[in-house]
Amino acid sequence: MIVFAKRITPLLLLLSAPALGAGQLEARQDTTINAPGEEVWDVLGDFCSIAAWHPAVVYCTQKGNTQPDAMRTLTLGNGEQLHERLLEHDNAAMRYRYSIPEPNLNALPVTDYESSVLVEELGNGKTRVVWEGSFNAGGETGDEDAVSAIDGVYQGGLAMLKEMIEGLK
Repeated sequence: MIVFAKRITPLLLLLSAPALGAGQLEARQDTTINAPGEEVWDVLGDFCSIAAWHPAVVYCTQKGNTQPDAMRTLTLGNGEQLHERLLEHDNAAMRYRYSIPEPNLNALPVTDYESSVLVEELGNGKTRVVWEGSFNAGGETGDEDAVSAIDGVYQGGLAMLKEMIEGLK
């Protein structure tokens, strides 16, 4: 009986792994913006608006609108491109979820990437934006470097978003 338990435990761990999301590693960043949630979502809610508020993205093109399977192509400052697929877009919940179906390790050193962006109304004219994702390290990149890269993407984007929205006031 003990042998059976030892053999089944790894199987149970493997079966429970998808609950983490697309990948095994995770990153999460958030920021509080001095603006109502609707104002923040007006900037953030358009799937291709990332070019306006993320310092690494110089251009975005989109095929489809806010329906699942819409695709956006991000052109980065170094010329590399990322193709991202919209998985879910919910205006009422002020949230969207997306993935990178075909990774570009020169642009972002991760695979199996899935992410979500959420706008949370805090009241008193304040809003929290949460950007989180799951992924695996890609190529020769170690886990720590992959998490650091994604944290940097999230931090840079959220800082610029905050600066942009608060500068409009």
